[in-house]
Amino acid sequence: MSVRITRNQIFSLLSEACEFEHSLACAYLYSAFSLKQGPDGKLDWREQQIVRYWAGQIYFVASQEMLHLAQAWNLLTAIGGTPYFMRPAFPQPKGYWPLPAALTLQRFSLPTVERFLQWEAPIESTLRKDFTRWEHETTEPDVLFRSVGQLYDLIAEGIEAMPEGDLFLGDPTLQIGPEFADFPDLVRVTDKASAIEAVRRVQHQGEGIKTDREDSHFGIFYQMHGELQEMLRADPSFEPAYPAIDNPTTRLRPGANLVTNPGTREVMVMFNDIYVLAMRLLGWVFGPGSPAHAQTAAFAKAGIGVMPVILKPLGEMLARMPSADGQATAGAAFALQRHVPLASDPGVALRLVLERIDELKSVAEQLQQRADLSEDLNWLPGRLGWLQQLIRVS
Repeated sequence: MSVRITRNQIFSLLSEACEFEHSLACAYLYSAFSLKQGPDGKLDWREQQIVRYWAGQIYFVASQEMLHLAQAWNLLTAIGGTPYFMRPAFPQPKGYWPLPAALTLQRFSLPTVERFLQWEAPIESTLRKDFTRWEHETTEPDVLFRSVGQLYDLIAEGIEAMPEGDLFLGDPTLQIGPEFADFPDLVRVTDKASAIEAVRRVQHQGEGIKTDREDSHFGIFYQMHGELQEMLRADPSFEPAYPAIDNPTTRLRPGANLVTNPGTREVMVMFNDIYVLAMRLLGWVFGPGSPAHAQTAAFAKAGIGVMPVILKPLGEMLARMPSADGQATAGAAFALQRHVPLASDPGVALRLVLERIDELKSVAEQLQQRADLSEDLNWLPGRLGWLQQLIRVS
């Protein structure tokens, strides 16, 4: 492509990348949450093993999407911007981005894995030469990219085109590295070389490169698609996931499905509140947080640690909980409610977070007393207390 890209356009492209990476992480997590990993899933031993393997693979991909989001934040701050944390609500039609599939929350199934392949598919694939069913086509004349890989190509082109001394306005000492965010592949962006390295790592982990697709996200889902097809051929009644509804919500919204079970709705709200808190913590780390301040490391550990310790079990629980009076179950809505970013002052930010966790603990203790909950929440107040201890620095 020979498109001249300004700094403002790079900001826009990176913000679009942030939205996409953030959305993909949520969609992948929703699918993984829905898989029957417990003994109540009524799967035989072999089925349990493959389902747990699939869940682990999807959780791995979701964690890498969060890495890509963090990498985009580093890129933004390096060239003078600020981290971008918003994303569209679920669901969104495929026209929201120039990509061939809608953005939805759906339980694990063959069509869901096929949607994953569409999201991650490279324009050219050497892994499957007849991969024409999901071609990237668009009739819009002003669309600059037709895949995530091409989006990052544009970002790299803009970085290469601008003089290095003019482009990198951010303070390099504020770049967040792997020792803070617990992402081994996270690149500190301080010059063109590190910026291009960051972009290429994201591309390789996502759609892969022509000669190596197998260990990319695309390759992982391609293999998963074949394994699931094989399981279904052997037993057409095989159902690896709970019957979670598409795009669950606690508030009426076009295209989403309202959850009406009162107890389930309260747990969904709790999930959303903790999810937003995690994003506020990470927003502070990659925004006003300084690696020189002890609070930065504490907030980073909490923002990432809350995901496997609290959000994962809550999400898996919601996939088992009733959505209404019928047979369908609910799921995590990943509602990114309106919220105020944490104050730049570390002491004020800490106080706000501690106050918020106190509020969440109080709600969690009230939820324990509800007789209409189909799942046990006795573990939640203690883990919220663990979160409070984690963010305190001496």
